Order: sequence, then C-alpha cells, then structure tokens
Amino acid sequence: MIFVIAGHNERSQGALGYDGVYEHTRNVSLQRQVTLGLSSMSLSGTAMEVKTEDEDKSNAEVRDMIRRYAKPHSRGMDIHFNNNFPGATGTEVVISPYTSENNRRRAEWTARNLSLVMGIPVRRRADRDYIYPSETFVGRLPIIESTPIPMMLVEVCFQNDIDLPQYDEYRVSMVLRRAMLLEFEVMPPDIYFNDLNTQKHGKTI
Repeated sequence: MIFVIAGHNERSQGALGYDGVYEHTRNVSLQRQVTLGLSSMSLSGTAMEVKTEDEDKSNAEVRDMIRRYAKPHSRGMDIHFNNNFPGATGTEVVISPYTSENNRRRAEWTARNLSLVMGIPVRRRADRDYIYPSETFVGRLPIIESTPIPMMLVEVCFQNDIDLPQYDEYRVSMVLRRAMLLEFEVMPPDIYFNDLNTQKHGKTI
C-alpha cells in the first residue's frame, strides 16, 4: 500500500503563497499528479494499491486511516509546501530518526532529486540530506512519528518569489512517484531532465 497524503485540509489550508494560492490547494494538485497511474504500476512483481485521504479528515483521522489500511511493505508520503518567508529557499524531507534504512535512502534520493529538477538547494541538517521532526519549526510531526509504516514528509519548496518560479508540478510529481515505487537496498541513479521529458511524452514509466 502506498499512502499519498496532501497536507492540511479544507478547514486548515496551510500557508498562503506569494501568488495568492493556499498550500493545501497546491498539495492536492500535486497529490493528484503523483497518484496518476500509480495504481497500475507494479513493485517487486506485486501491484501496489494507492490510498489517499478524504479532504475533510484531520491529521489524527489520517493517521488512523494509515493504521487501518497498512499492509506489509507499505510506505507513504505527506506532501507540503513551505511558507512564504522572504529570501528563503530549498527543499526539505522529514523522516523519523527510527525509520528503516530503506526509507532513509528514499528520503535522501527524494531531496537530492527535487533539488535537481527545481534547481534549488537541499536544506540539510548535520550533513544529512533529510531532517528529523525535532529539527523542524514545530518540533514534532505525528504523521511521521506515530504511524506504523515508513513515512516521509516532503516540503517541496518555499511558496515565495524565489522558489515558486522554479516549481514544475509535473517534474516534481515524477520524482515523488518514482521515490514511492523504487526499492532502496542500493541507491538508484538520479533522475534527469531528458528522462523526464521522455516520460512526459508517454514513452517510459
């Protein structure tokens, strides 16, 4: 089972971007791109079901849903965008310090490849390409720390006039989709622009 969560909800829409678009609107749009076609793809020879949340669910209800539907080899991501802080830039991936080694590699690959396709830096901590909930502004993230599957929370970019012009929903969705499908016993190669352009024309997965 692959869980693809759009951060926030209709009642709490998150940060307002410099372009007047709320974070949750952007999260849902990207979620739809990520999930497009995932259900028909396969992982290790087994079709992986994709699960998303209802628009009106609270964070606690989303966590309950994950617990209820989680299966062996499940994994998930919670999609977010950072605030509209002037002058800030970069992509962040948050994972639990107790997550699996595969998920650490998944987080590292995701951060590096989001940086690559958008041309913005990875916001690193302690020489890591991922960060822990305790290192975030809020200090804890139950969606990461209180669910029984390997999860990562992705802060795609800042919603300011530095990062948003670099944001391409299609290219970002392909990075996130591939991150959910790949296994990480060994680190896979980075994704490239020409590879993404080929995929966009329907020639490869």
